[in-house]
Amino acid sequence: RSSRGHRVSVQRAAEEGFQAFSTDRLRAETDDPFGNFRVYFFGGLTVLALVGLVFLIPKCIAVAMGVNKTATLASVGQDTLINIVAAATCAFVTANDWKAGEMREVMRNEGALIGRLPVWLQYTKEGIRAPMSELRESKGGPSKRVILCVGDLAYCKAAIESSTKLGDAMERCDFLLVPVVASAAEDSSALAAVSIGKRYIALPSGESASWDQFIQMQLQKVREQGMDEACGQCVIIRKNGRVATRFLGIPDFGAITSEVAARVNAGLDTVNI
Repeated sequence: RSSRGHRVSVQRAAEEGFQAFSTDRLRAETDDPFGNFRVYFFGGLTVLALVGLVFLIPKCIAVAMGVNKTATLASVGQDTLINIVAAATCAFVTANDWKAGEMREVMRNEGALIGRLPVWLQYTKEGIRAPMSELRESKGGPSKRVILCVGDLAYCKAAIESSTKLGDAMERCDFLLVPVVASAAEDSSALAAVSIGKRYIALPSGESASWDQFIQMQLQKVREQGMDEACGQCVIIRKNGRVATRFLGIPDFGAITSEVAARVNAGLDTVNI
């Protein structure tokens, strides 16, 4: 589709009975305000413990050789051991927090990238092009749980076919299926014919380089774990914009919709799943 021929403004969508999306700032997928504080705090303690060792080791040697008679070997050895344990413990905590911080940064970048991905929503006859960030609960519009199915054309078609008999349940549970053809060599336009009229399916807008970046990021994750990318990958996004889970293969739409329906009936939280 061309953006000129099919782009529908938010105002026009509202006129046709659809709630306008808000345009708030993208939010990161995860955020830990105390992460950096812990890195600097325990990193500083590690440095202090190591500095203490610099002074204690020569003192320990001097006491052992009888040069320093103002302290006992037991007391100096105890202080040295305490500093070694403190340095090792603080260094371990610092390294773990540093690694966790890097993982959070990757997740933040992925969350921001997912929010920028544009899709064609079948809310009107012409369709509405919107970034996926507009489908989050915080936006005040029609929030969705997005199911991204990334793989070859056959995988995407199989995912659509598998969901067809549960179309009504997908809509009731606010799921939005987005089939993403990973290979540029395959013609993804074939997906339009099998998804037309299904409001719970949205197709990627090929006018954004963000989709290429997202596809490469997901394929890299699969390759890093030594898995077979030919199986296709499913990434489910919660209504709050966070990644709920990712796995290989076609989703079990029956189980997914049943879980949400059960939580709705039980009055449980359905935004953070």
